[in-house]
Amino acid sequence: MPKQINYMIILLHGLDRYNILKKWTEIKEKYRNKNNGEKPLIFNANNKDYEEFSDLLKQKSFFNKKRLIAVQSLFKNKKILQDFCENIEKLKESDDVIVVFLFRQKNKTNDKTKKLLKAQRKCLKTIKKHSQNEEFGLLSNREIKTWVKRRAAELELSFTSQALTLFINYNDKNLWSLEEGLNKLNGFIKKGDVTTEIINELFTPSFETTAFQVVDAISDKDKEKYLELINQYLEQNKSPSRRFQLLGAIAFQLRSLITIKDYIQKGKDYSYISKKSSLHPYVVKKLYSRTQNFNMETLKKIYHELFMIDLKIKVGEIEPDFGLNLLITKI
Repeated sequence: MPKQINYMIILLHGLDRYNILKKWTEIKEKYRNKNNGEKPLIFNANNKDYEEFSDLLKQKSFFNKKRLIAVQSLFKNKKILQDFCENIEKLKESDDVIVVFLFRQKNKTNDKTKKLLKAQRKCLKTIKKHSQNEEFGLLSNREIKTWVKRRAAELELSFTSQALTLFINYNDKNLWSLEEGLNKLNGFIKKGDVTTEIINELFTPSFETTAFQVVDAISDKDKEKYLELINQYLEQNKSPSRRFQLLGAIAFQLRSLITIKDYIQKGKDYSYISKKSSLHPYVVKKLYSRTQNFNMETLKKIYHELFMIDLKIKVGEIEPDFGLNLLITKI
């Protein structure tokens, strides 16, 4: 009889970060329920080597033979990623369950990342072969509508057709935002029909929300989306003060990205940044993954361009509306 393999690697990957993390929550809760509430171990592979990971595997729990180990940022570190794949046969001898994440993003290819992407593709194929893997693609428009209807039904909410479309568009088809929006609706009307009037009352985009979406568009180098967001905001907010509020909010998001990027370059992980930085945990949560799309030089350049636009507006050289539209052309 062949030797039983107790070791398992679980690979969660794809473009849909929301459902990847939801699946991780399910795995984590199942493990804690079976092991008297014991928490999983977190290993952040950013700026670490394989020897450190190997040392972690050699450590044993006094209470549990099988541990749950989440490996973060493995696909961002070429060296440890290659070593992980080279040792994958040996890893089968461990009693632990290792969960590996790959959060894919669009528009990531450039000359500086070609070598890393090549290593990622090769190792992804290897890890898939030796793991229980699940891919989470972005939902289609139809699937998003189905998802919202199902979640709304769980909260005893129902949408008119127009309200559903409006709600999804206001939340930029983002599952995180849609989840928060449903909870907001549930707190407002408790249960029952959701109308376009209710959506317009609760979800007219604020300058904070628009700023987050604008930074997402900048991150994705999506000029069309950027201009759509800016012009939609300008159309719905006629007051000059609202222009300056948006400029200030975008500047804040960029400063926050620079702060988070600085921590990451120093080898600090998400948990550390949330606790030790001066930023609100919600801001860290919203922006952390976006730092992957920028190097520090680019972030500082964009922030400088915004600073110069803001200065020109304040001295009367350009109008606020023109300045907001100008930023994307400077990137």
